Parts: sequence; structure tokens; C-alpha cells
Amino acid sequence: LVALEAKERAAGGEIKLLRSDRDAAKDELARTRVQIARYEERSKDVVGYTGEITGLKKELEKKDERNKNLEMENEALKAEIESVLDQYSVNIAKVRAVASEQLELEHSMRQRLQAEVKEAKAAIRDMSKEVKDRNALLNVLEDRLTDMNAGEVGVETA
Repeated sequence: LVALEAKERAAGGEIKLLRSDRDAAKDELARTRVQIARYEERSKDVVGYTGEITGLKKELEKKDERNKNLEMENEALKAEIESVLDQYSVNIAKVRAVASEQLELEHSMRQRLQAEVKEAKAAIRDMSKEVKDRNALLNVLEDRLTDMNAGEVGVETA
């Protein structure tokens, strides 16, 4: 009986140990389930993040493509602007050449006109001098004529 009681106690102790192990296993199982749930949640987040990342990558690719297109368009516009600037430079050079030619022509015409004006002024001065000389001569002749007429009038009255 003592042996039986000892076996019973031993079995009771083992049962307690088994219950304790079972409770520990249940706790471990519960912790494991919580960890699995956390991993599943993280997995969902990772899947969500992966989807977001994929979407962002696609958006980035679209923006990169748009950026490349804009860069090509920008380069084309730069080339067109440079072409227009080259044309303007050529036109400006032509305008400058024409303007320079016009200025030279105007300068030569001005010099020619100044020479003609100078000649005309000299001719006018000469003519004016001639007119003065002729007027003086005319005055002398008129005085003589007056004197002669006065002498004739005086001869007749005497």
C-alpha cells in the first residue's frame, strides 16, 4: 500500500509536471500564435508595401519617361533657338553691312553737298560783289548823267 501510495504520489507529481508542461506548452502555443499573427500582419504590410513600392516604381518610370521626353523636347527647342539666333546673327550682320554702306554713302553725299554749298556760297559772294560793283558803276553813271543833264539844262538857261 505504501508503494502504491508512493506510486500514486509520484504519478500525481508527474501529472502536476505534465499539467505544468501542458500549461507551458499552451502558453508557448499562444505566444507562437501571437507571433504568427504578427508575422502574418507584417506579411500583409509587406505585401501592401510591396504593392505601394511597385506602384511608386511604375509612377517613377512614367515620370522618368516624361522627363526624358521633356529633355528631348528641350534639346530640340534649344537647337531651334540656336538656329534662330544664327539666322538673327546673319541678318544683323547684313543689316550692319547695309547700314554701314548707307552711312558711307550719306557721308560722301554730305561731303559733296557741302562742297556744292561752299561753291554756291562763293558764287553768291562773287555775284553779290559783281552786283555791288555794277550798282556802284550804275550810281557813277547816273551821277554823270545827272551832271551832264544839269550841265545841259544850265547851258540852255544861260
